[in-house]
Amino acid sequence: MANDLEPTENKWYHVLANFDYLKIPGAVRAISQLVTGAADVGSAFLDAGKAKGEQLSQSIRDTTEARSKTLAAYTDAAVKVGINDPKLIERTLDYTAIKGIREQSNREKVAQETLLLLEDQTVPDNTPPPEDDWMNIFVDYASKATSERMQKHWAAILAGEIKKPGSFSFSTLQIMSMMDTNFAKLIEKISGWVVEGTYIPKLQANNRGEPYDDLFRLSSLGIISSGHSYFYGLYPNLEVSPVVIKPNNTVIVGKIVKELHISCWLLTPSGKEVFSLATKKRDDQFIQDFMGEVISKSVSEIQIINQ
Repeated sequence: MANDLEPTENKWYHVLANFDYLKIPGAVRAISQLVTGAADVGSAFLDAGKAKGEQLSQSIRDTTEARSKTLAAYTDAAVKVGINDPKLIERTLDYTAIKGIREQSNREKVAQETLLLLEDQTVPDNTPPPEDDWMNIFVDYASKATSERMQKHWAAILAGEIKKPGSFSFSTLQIMSMMDTNFAKLIEKISGWVVEGTYIPKLQANNRGEPYDDLFRLSSLGIISSGHSYFYGLYPNLEVSPVVIKPNNTVIVGKIVKELHISCWLLTPSGKEVFSLATKKRDDQFIQDFMGEVISKSVSEIQIINQ
């Protein structure tokens, strides 16, 4: 019977039941809204989880009666629009039920991944939860995350927003919703070219051919913007000045002997948010090209420190 169903051990609420929410108060409201659709469930939602994990997933009760009532509602609606096709109504009911169950499953998996990401995090007690409007948009996108990769993708976004509300704008959520496998690989590839989390230098290697096409694609999505110059100048009254430049997982230290202007693509605000989720990896070929074409012309006594 549906009423006798017990949750399996790999369900998200077993993670939820063991999570210490006292250390991240904002997670209470966000996870409640993601899983139940109600942001005001609050501590009662969590108390149920800690007492009995299976209570956190709404049971399917009185299946036959519920289906009959729903079918009657669909039939009434069909009559109002002039449709008299019982089989069509049955298919509509099945489609709606399957779609709802699938989307609920997706949201719960995103919730589980989010909690795993927050497990070892410390967030100040006064950190507010994500805003309701932000959560409403996020829930819609998370509902459609059927693959494990996309569930992890949206979980990383929610965990980031819980830790620091305002980390991801509405426009960034829209960009993230277009994140297919190729797009994700492109962000990971180009993340090694980002300097200071702010710009991507224009080098011979990335200013033509496939690398340029990749950058142009990011530009068309509003992630980067072309035609800019990043400046490192001399400090006043000094013949030479120290400089610290930080490509991903690398620190370049030296002394500027003449002003350093770097032609570059700038990351837009959404671009900074998108790239904040990328793996922080070092691109050795990029570092070599960057040093040879740009840095060595204006900086002396260079040291490269790997992080």
